[in-house]
Amino acid sequence: MIDRSKETELLILGDSQLETANWKTFVGDFKETNVVNLAASGTKIIDWQNRIQSIADYAPRNVVAYVGMDEIASAEETALVAQTETLLEKITIALPKAEVYAVNLLGETSGA
Repeated sequence: MIDRSKETELLILGDSQLETANWKTFVGDFKETNVVNLAASGTKIIDWQNRIQSIADYAPRNVVAYVGMDEIASAEETALVAQTETLLEKITIALPKAEVYAVNLLGETSGA
């Protein structure tokens, strides 16, 4: 899916919900687009904050950050908002020309 000779159109950050092992139609969904999916099981907002340079190295035109699911049962709402704002700010500074989208698709959680 990653073609380094082409501009990265879309970079996806997230946890197991967006990880390609669980997203069975990922390849077909993006067959016409150069997409990099960095989503990995168990990652949290702070993990993405600490990986800003590796995110920026892809120089994507668009970034989708799926955030908060792995923290929802154990973090205060205000902390999640602050962490998300910090992440989005860091991405925007590192990639000033990129469009950045934060998504949270809350579903069932065992602890919430």
